[in-house]
Amino acid sequence: MPTLENETFDSAIPEPGVWGKVWFLIRDLERTERIAEMISKWDTAIQFFHTFEQHQFGHGEARPIDRKIHQSLLHMLIGLGQRLEIVTEKFSDSDLTNFGVTKADLAADIRELEESFSIFYGPESGEVPQSFVEALADFEAGRFVPMETALNEPPPEL
Repeated sequence: MPTLENETFDSAIPEPGVWGKVWFLIRDLERTERIAEMISKWDTAIQFFHTFEQHQFGHGEARPIDRKIHQSLLHMLIGLGQRLEIVTEKFSDSDLTNFGVTKADLAADIRELEESFSIFYGPESGEVPQSFVEALADFEAGRFVPMETALNEPPPEL
């Protein structure tokens, strides 16, 4: 049995054969300094991620650990994409085109990952958030104020 003091972050990945390639690409990406190389590795990581995603979830084989790893990898890929958006802001699209990407491409990839996250981990389709149900009940009971009042006057004391 491995001990915590000897375990490394990379060696602790559950079942590295399934999600490990994406995990290791992301870890390598986090250590990459050159922006062009980061973009390339991020794109490759996304491609591997979607391949494993389709395999694990497309065949109904996903277990709870797969869902946890999937969610974690999505968070990391989204965060790294947002980081790339920030660091490429000072470059023109023609600079980025030399590396096969544009700012619109980066934004679209991030949006796609965020949509994937929403599909897998957002409120289920048709599920109405409890806060909306409560707000609707308040409205139906006459417990509301005009927007101008809410924005410009202090709330009444209860």
